[in-house]
Amino acid sequence: MFKKLLLVIAGLVIAIALVFALNMEKSASSVVIYFNGAVVNERFSDAFILPKDVIEESITTFGKDYYLTYPKSEVNSLIGKDIEVVYNEGKELKGKLIDVKNGKFYILSNGKTFVVKPEMFSVEGVFYSDRQGYPTIYSEGQTIVSYAVPSLKWSGQIVVDVKEKKADVSVGALIKNLDEEKAYNSSDTKLISGNVNFYRTYRVYEDYYPAMAVEKGGATQKEGFLEYSLGHVYVPPKGLVFKKLSSFSASLSRFNRLETYFSSTFDLRNPQLMFEFKAEKNMPTGIVKIYKDGEFLGLDYIGEIPEGENVTVSAGENRFVRIKAQETLYNDLGSFYEREMKWSLKNYGDRNEIVELLIHMPYQNWTVVSNAGSYEVLDKNNVKFLVSVNPGEEVNLSLKIRVKKLREVS
Repeated sequence: MFKKLLLVIAGLVIAIALVFALNMEKSASSVVIYFNGAVVNERFSDAFILPKDVIEESITTFGKDYYLTYPKSEVNSLIGKDIEVVYNEGKELKGKLIDVKNGKFYILSNGKTFVVKPEMFSVEGVFYSDRQGYPTIYSEGQTIVSYAVPSLKWSGQIVVDVKEKKADVSVGALIKNLDEEKAYNSSDTKLISGNVNFYRTYRVYEDYYPAMAVEKGGATQKEGFLEYSLGHVYVPPKGLVFKKLSSFSASLSRFNRLETYFSSTFDLRNPQLMFEFKAEKNMPTGIVKIYKDGEFLGLDYIGEIPEGENVTVSAGENRFVRIKAQETLYNDLGSFYEREMKWSLKNYGDRNEIVELLIHMPYQNWTVVSNAGSYEVLDKNNVKFLVSVNPGEEVNLSLKIRVKKLREVS
């Protein structure tokens, strides 16, 4: 009876050791990736090595009890003990551990000495792996574990190809895996825009899974989030994977923008080169790369843009347009001030430039006395000039305001 029990225990030891080996590169059955992490579902039997950065509060198994340990060992203290080793992708070896050098085990088995590099091993029924410090979850038989990791995340990556009055836009997702050892091979991968709280108030969003049954490769909006269903995706350790989500062409407007404060004087500044178009498809938060005829113009960053909304991006400074500002009048007239600013815009390029000069007003109780150039009062804090400047042309703008002083309250 005792011998039979030993055989059963030995069989269980080997089975669990093999499960450890198989789970080193086990495929995830499904992954839901957010901007700040991912929820992973994996099927396993008996024992499973979790990623090192797993969020313990997020761990859930479906239908089975489980327990979690962090197996560690001082390997030298095990010398002289009987050991069972799994090595070389699943090969097994039993014997006595006689030495450990440079991560290799010297094992005496059947009168011969073997030198192996272990993937995992068992001593006196306690399991260890070469991933010391990694949490290991044990469960009673076949089960699915759901857990969250911050090391797997995604962001939008958009390419805008400028073609005069049109833009070709390619919308993609850049999936990043920061884990140095864990690969994710998911048969059902979904991306959700935005961040989710993985700590304290974290919940495994079981209600998301049926709600995310969207057309493969398509996107939908649900409660303010974009959702993309990608199907099978493999993300290697310490890897980046780009997935194209959509593409479209849109009418494009080109202009320049300089934001400044009223009374801010400067010799020469370059405005930002701006492009504006309508999003024909949903566009996630992320980096926008801007090109023209194969030439890289610059990078910008956008927040989430729903389909049908306008997108405005900057490629950086326009080196052909220079703007100068000076204060030409400041009078204290007792109950009010009078102030005047002048701006000079010159186009050194060979094409017409539209310049938007956005001026932030430092007062709320102001009125315009005189001006040079057409302006628009956006609100009590902002005024805008929109001016066309031909090649080689210099355009002068001015704004003279009267500011009523606030009475002191005693």
